Amino acid sequence: IAVDDGSTDETPALLRAWAARDPRIRVVRQGPRGIVAALERARALARGRFLARMDADDVAEAR
Repeated sequence: IAVDDGSTDETPALLRAWAARDPRIRVVRQGPRGIVAALERARALARGRFLARMDADDVAEAR
């Protein structure tokens, strides 16, 4: 789940492209309501057993 919290750059197009390539990615757009609202929205939409938060400066490495 990628919550776009009102970005004004190329983020929406980038997220749509990723979601088109990987059906596991769900993109949600909302007006700029802040990080807490974005995290709560993602948590409410999550269906899995685990939830991992990643910000713009985080990198997930394969193990």
